[in-house]
Amino acid sequence: MLHWELLVKVHLISRMQNTIRDFLENEPKHRSKNLTFLVYFFFISMTLSFIPDLYFGLWKNIWFWVFISTYLAGVLIVKKYIGLDWAAHWFLFGFNFMAFYFSSIIGKDSNIHFLFFVSILLTPSVINVRSKRYVIFHIISPLFFLLLLVLFDFSIFSKIEDVTALHEAIFGKVNMILVFILFPVVTWILIKSYQDIFKKLIESEKEILDKNSELSKTNQELDNFVYSVSHDLRAPISSVLGLIAISKMETDPVQLRHYETLKEKSLLKLDSFIKDILDYSRNSRIEITPQKINWQEYITELTKEFEYLPKAKYVKVEIAIVQEEEFYTDLYRVGIIFNNILSNAIRYSDKQKEYSFVRIKGKADKDKVYITIEDNGIGIAEEHQQKIFDMFYRASEDSKGSGLGLYILKETLEKINGTIKIESEVGKGSLFYLEIPNLIKY
Repeated sequence: MLHWELLVKVHLISRMQNTIRDFLENEPKHRSKNLTFLVYFFFISMTLSFIPDLYFGLWKNIWFWVFISTYLAGVLIVKKYIGLDWAAHWFLFGFNFMAFYFSSIIGKDSNIHFLFFVSILLTPSVINVRSKRYVIFHIISPLFFLLLLVLFDFSIFSKIEDVTALHEAIFGKVNMILVFILFPVVTWILIKSYQDIFKKLIESEKEILDKNSELSKTNQELDNFVYSVSHDLRAPISSVLGLIAISKMETDPVQLRHYETLKEKSLLKLDSFIKDILDYSRNSRIEITPQKINWQEYITELTKEFEYLPKAKYVKVEIAIVQEEEFYTDLYRVGIIFNNILSNAIRYSDKQKEYSFVRIKGKADKDKVYITIEDNGIGIAEEHQQKIFDMFYRASEDSKGSGLGLYILKETLEKINGTIKIESEVGKGSLFYLEIPNLIKY
């Protein structure tokens, strides 16, 4: 039991790690897009805003534009060749230093210092928020620059000589307009980034809840599985061992042949049970492989495997499936599905009836195949119909199977996105409705 639980938990932890890994891989992509967008945005904004009459000759100062272009181009180069984190640090610190420098040389009324608040708002968009020390640094550094400006009355560096009060006031208005443009843009980037992160977290949380639910279901199934497997595997073996012990004391050839027949039945039962376990295991492990199928031919060929069942010669199998389009499905899993239904229909045919039948009808289009399987066997009581697809559930006291067949059938159908429904009445028979999708659509 602990072995099976360990396997399931290892699988669950592995899936959760994959989810976390996907999240960690996607977050840098968002930050990278934000940083690239901001570089181009600031370059265009500065180009449009720095007009000659308001910026006192900066437009004509080639060294100013060399500095700005080197700074912004450097961010993109560092991002490409050194890494996103270093580029983000360069971008934010350089932005803060330029705001600090120009606030000092142009003056307080230029309102350039308001860009510090834009920088603080930008930090979560471009910095890895898991690196707390860097986040704190890029929030504190603009506040530190602002404090220096206030302490030194915005005159740490020499002011531009030809700045007049009128020009400084106009400059301040332009910068306020720029800040009011930047704030919505930066806020939008921040909200968009966190919306994407939040969406990913919600998806991760949902997947974890689904996995927890799946684990609970698996644990319950494993409890039933271990109990039933240990019982059903030992029963035929115990029976054979008992017959061997009796055979050793028997001398009558007729009686010995009878014991051999009983041994054979027990071993066949054991073989059938092991086959069910293998089908269950393979269904969960083997990848889906679409293959072309002709439904009429395939099911007709499949029914030949049941000709040697004890009751098969008393049951008439009728097959009529109309197929006009090419259809692709997983033949291995379809074999499991129809093997279980047909073997049950023959095994539980009603020996009291003069004529027993199994009628398979269907229609396949380009999207799905719709199949009905009707028999006039002993039927299934209504109180059992919702449970017959449960693991190890036996609806009939006469059942000699493992109780895994219909459970495996349903699990196999779900693997290929198929569905099954049942209508049944005791003494009259059963009717199964199958829908199986085309795995390759045109």
